[in-house]
Amino acid sequence: MKQTIWSNNVADTYKDILLAESQSEDSGNGEVNRDDNAVWEQAYNEVEMGRDDMLSNLDSIRTKGSVIIIGTIERWNGAVKVYKEPDKNSHSLSDAITTALSSFGGSDNSFEVYYENGSVFLNQYGHDNPANPAVLEFRETAQGTAVGDLENAYEANSEGMSIVDYLIKHTGPLGYIAERVYGFERDANELDERE
Repeated sequence: MKQTIWSNNVADTYKDILLAESQSEDSGNGEVNRDDNAVWEQAYNEVEMGRDDMLSNLDSIRTKGSVIIIGTIERWNGAVKVYKEPDKNSHSLSDAITTALSSFGGSDNSFEVYYENGSVFLNQYGHDNPANPAVLEFRETAQGTAVGDLENAYEANSEGMSIVDYLIKHTGPLGYIAERVYGFERDANELDERE
């Protein structure tokens, strides 16, 4: 089951604020009696604080292996499989999310970080892909294995697959971090391939 950790959808946050204020006992008549600009400012602040809280919370647990970002980027001319190492031998899901967010840039991008099936993902919608999001998964190498080691192993023995597919095969998901931090639980049919 998909569980959102954070989203920068300010419009939804704005609607949530209006709904909460219209239902509060203080408003009396079900209407919001605040300046619209003040509500938008609150929505932007809540999105920013939510991002900061998420990064701080996820940074509280370090991975045993090196973190890698693997996924599919949707562009105007089609989909491309990609991978990126946040920092050399990074052991922080928080750093990986920060890297992924900054890699897209631009104020017209919508992001969602979520947990599903024992993994943590980032969806990104932007002007190049308004209908199909880029989907990135945060994964880790085995303890003591650097991403560069896997790249070198791929060069020696690609097993007839792309580098991205090879990296997926030889890394594991980071959902256990979100499970520990947020208390998410897997459905009985969700198996962690590394267990």
